[in-house]
Amino acid sequence: MIHSILLILLTLLPLVSVAPVAKFTITGTVTCERFVHFCFYVKLREEDRIKDDQIGKDGIHCTPLHDNQFIMTGFLRGDEVFSDKYGIWLSNSHNCTENGQKLWFRTITKYWNITEPNPTYHFNLKIDDVGQPVDNYE
Repeated sequence: MIHSILLILLTLLPLVSVAPVAKFTITGTVTCERFVHFCFYVKLREEDRIKDDQIGKDGIHCTPLHDNQFIMTGFLRGDEVFSDKYGIWLSNSHNCTENGQKLWFRTITKYWNITEPNPTYHFNLKIDDVGQPVDNYE
């Protein structure tokens, strides 16, 4: 009995990894080409099969500027079981629309191996009328 349990544990051992803490540094530019005062909210997310992790957010920014820079950092140690990659994406809600309606969209997912200690990436977000209608900045 004990021999069987040990054999099962030894078989599962390669599936358990102790990954280093990864510090994600994500920068970007949010561009609204309309001549309007608008607001946007960017969140840094890590993709999982069941429920994505929020690992950073930049808060709601309201501005008359066309190009707006942001920087976010987030930390993760490893990923879900049977995963050897981090999948990072941005959630963006904004009102860069003709009538000021709030819209939400997600970016493409960028992947890194979980052994990468300091992943960095720059997103350029052109947001004019991009996304699905939402009630709040999400």
